[in-house]
Amino acid sequence: MHTTGFASPAQGYEAESIDYNRLLIKHPAACFPMKYTGRNLKEYNISNGDILIVDSAALPSAGKLAVVMENGVFIVVILEKFSEQKQVLFGYTDGHGCRRPVRNLFGIVTGIVRTL
Repeated sequence: MHTTGFASPAQGYEAESIDYNRLLIKHPAACFPMKYTGRNLKEYNISNGDILIVDSAALPSAGKLAVVMENGVFIVVILEKFSEQKQVLFGYTDGHGCRRPVRNLFGIVTGIVRTL
């Protein structure tokens, strides 16, 4: 068999398939996908229907998105640092402008998946 011209640029390049679990999940036993329903996180590029990757083993810090449970409902909040009697606590500002301490932290949002 004779060939002419140049070899295909893709020849010899057989990429591995993309392992989304490896890319998105750092702690497999502690990560959960959660479907976001809401419209108030546009500044974080999160839209209604997006899948949030929530890691219960990730450490909280100010400015991170977190999932907390309030009154039996999961909500997504932006963590703020509070100081109280030499302790560092985390809280968030609710939709009414009130600062609230985080009592039931479920996990930290570590990834976002959007389907079209």
